[in-house]
Amino acid sequence: MCLLASAAVLVYALVVAKGMGVYLQAIPAFSEDLSSFSASRVVAISLAVGLLVCTGADYQQFVLAARSPLAAAGGCVLAGLLLFVIAFLPSAVVVAMQGGGMLGDLADSKQVVPWVLGQVAGSVGQGADKLMLIALSVAALGAGAAILRAMTEALASAASGRRSAGHPMFALIALGLSALLASLDQGIVDTMVSVNVVYIASIGVCFVTMVTGIVVPPQHARWIVAVGFAGSVAVHLAGWLGQYGEDTDVVSLLLGCFLSAGTALWLRFVAGGWARRWSSLRR
Repeated sequence: MCLLASAAVLVYALVVAKGMGVYLQAIPAFSEDLSSFSASRVVAISLAVGLLVCTGADYQQFVLAARSPLAAAGGCVLAGLLLFVIAFLPSAVVVAMQGGGMLGDLADSKQVVPWVLGQVAGSVGQGADKLMLIALSVAALGAGAAILRAMTEALASAASGRRSAGHPMFALIALGLSALLASLDQGIVDTMVSVNVVYIASIGVCFVTMVTGIVVPPQHARWIVAVGFAGSVAVHLAGWLGQYGEDTDVVSLLLGCFLSAGTALWLRFVAGGWARRWSSLRR
């Protein structure tokens, strides 16, 4: 409901800023602006967002709950159409208001959308701007809490081999990692792409083995994920120090997957062969 309220205010802001023309031209303008991105950047964003949308449990739960395959397909098509309708709304509002000189001098680009929502809501009635920002904060905190819980359970599972997030240490580690990412001078889209790339590089090999029916022992899976994670994060750390440039995400993804795959093969054939030989010698 809080997100719907934010969307309704954005529609009102678009009307106030006389930006319907900008909104209707958003998709052609977006297609033209893609040429300003490097090929590696387009690939990184497409993979990082597309793969997680298609495989993420938070999306799949609704598809699995459909009454029939036709209902599932229809729901996905409807969701895609609605996404096209609302995806360009925030940027169209910002561009329209910037063109009309209504944004003023904001110190940080991250302030633009909350500022617009507050200003437009405030024009409706006294105190409406504060209610709007509270609603936006509630929506953000709800999403953040869900992500933090997922991170905590993942850390606990990786450490103990079971889903047990009761120890506060895991929550503090997850919160610290989140705070570190939020403190970086990086846009929200770039941050999402980088986090998703590290995630895909870490679990990509195990995901492929799962869908292809290849059995991987839990202790091997932990090593595969850990090595891919370490390699991917190392590239991002180098990227933050000025290396690789726009290719950081692609290099991180490729190196993480390569190291994970190499670890999987080594554990399966080399370490597994040593273990079998050692077992036969003991007999």
